[in-house]
Amino acid sequence: MDVNTRIFSDGMVIQRGESISFSGHETSGGTIDLIFQERRLSTVANTDGSWQLEFTQPEVGGPWDIVIENKVPGRIERRLIKDVLVGDVYLMSGQSNMGMDVASVHNSFCQEIEDFSSDYVRHFKINTAYDYQQTYTDTDTGEWVRAQGFDKLSFGAVGFFMAARLYREQQIPIGLIQTAVPGCPIESFLNTENYRKFFPEGPQLPAACRSRADMTAQTLLENRAIADAEQALLAADDTLAEARGGQRDWQTCQIPINLLNGVSFDGSKRTAEENGSGVIWFRKEIEITPEELSFSRIEGAATIDKCQQQIGPVLELGLIIDNDTTYVNGQQVGKSLSQYASRRYQLPVGLLKPGKNLIEVRVVYTNGICRFWREQPYQLTTAVAIHDLKGDWEMSIGYHEDSPFPRKVFFEYLPSGVYNAMLAPVMSYKAAALLWYQGESNANDPERYRDKFAVLIEQIRAEMAQPELAAYFIQLPDYDSYDSVQNDKWSQLQAQQEQAARTIPNTYMVVSRDVGDITNLHPQDKKTLGERIADLILS
Repeated sequence: MDVNTRIFSDGMVIQRGESISFSGHETSGGTIDLIFQERRLSTVANTDGSWQLEFTQPEVGGPWDIVIENKVPGRIERRLIKDVLVGDVYLMSGQSNMGMDVASVHNSFCQEIEDFSSDYVRHFKINTAYDYQQTYTDTDTGEWVRAQGFDKLSFGAVGFFMAARLYREQQIPIGLIQTAVPGCPIESFLNTENYRKFFPEGPQLPAACRSRADMTAQTLLENRAIADAEQALLAADDTLAEARGGQRDWQTCQIPINLLNGVSFDGSKRTAEENGSGVIWFRKEIEITPEELSFSRIEGAATIDKCQQQIGPVLELGLIIDNDTTYVNGQQVGKSLSQYASRRYQLPVGLLKPGKNLIEVRVVYTNGICRFWREQPYQLTTAVAIHDLKGDWEMSIGYHEDSPFPRKVFFEYLPSGVYNAMLAPVMSYKAAALLWYQGESNANDPERYRDKFAVLIEQIRAEMAQPELAAYFIQLPDYDSYDSVQNDKWSQLQAQQEQAARTIPNTYMVVSRDVGDITNLHPQDKKTLGERIADLILS
């Protein structure tokens, strides 16, 4: 017996104060009974087997079980949905800063994360999906998990900290539904009809969008081309080093650093033609004392993570464009394939030695720029000391190609695809509010962002049949991209968000400028932002 969608499953949280509709399909026909909170609802399946029952004003609390029975001649078929709570449900949407999980900020808020554990705060995460041929009625992924143990590390961090604050204050169950997708512009979340309000010609889609199989096949080919290009660059760099007798030409540089095809530059001077790819090596020696190789807790000493039972060294290298492989004393200790990933590498116990230790970083740049972002942590933390790694390093410019890396189509960034596969399937659910954290990917064209956001909120309110649904959104933090034109557009988008808060009814903005990170698109402090949303809700 089919019942509703994937989100109607064990552990679900139902919105208090709102009617909830249960529906399904029963091929054998018969009478449908639903038993929940000691109430029984009944209906008869339609001739096509479909049925629907509406449960009004569920009682706050739980857990309860929901029993759905289909009575047909000679037997009763039962479907059980276990461990159901009734409280407040929040729809979390936007791009990577909304999706950034608790595991990503654990090092910054380890004690707060460890201290909060609750069976009454739950999370339903829908993995990235998109489709351009149909609008889904159900999601491919998602299950309800509790804010306990390792499961809470998968929660969106903003939602987790908001929910922790609300639950402590109200003792009302909290459900979080996450539909965030890294890098997505707001247009990805608009349905096609609403997208046409801004672009009457409609979405201009690649041919591969005709099917999910075609998109998957093209993505695999593009990923393979990128991997092959990187391997070719690395092989060419090794060959170049061999031709130099196994030696590299080293010169002094300063970290953090900006390089354009191997030459130090002012970011504003970059042109579209200066977009080659290549390899650059960096190295630095540091002196380690025997005392620093102690791995027990030392009262009052610098520690890398107060939640850890054992302290080991951690190497932090801020943010790097694009990809890095990092070695300490010849052993690989970390590798990151995205310029947006914070480089924080735990070193194996025993790798460091008393005396001189060598740090080497091999950077692959794919579009002309190699950059160690300023205003980021560059340090090595041991049991008793923090070594500042900013300043003098050595640099060796390796192999360079004039052409950039192969490019790929990010299908999820195209209009309406994320709406079709991720947002539409949960529109039959009810929520206490929409939580929104997005805008980075619209900073290149900020002019109509307020209007698009207004249409999105109107769309969600209409489809969820909640015309007064509250919307809480986080304003983009201040950010310096090294490009004055881009920085001005970023400021314009922030202004559009301020206008949205003033003009869209029942919409509230959280300011994040004081908790951002001027050179990091993914600031760590999601705790302050989540708690500011909670404060708005509580007020």
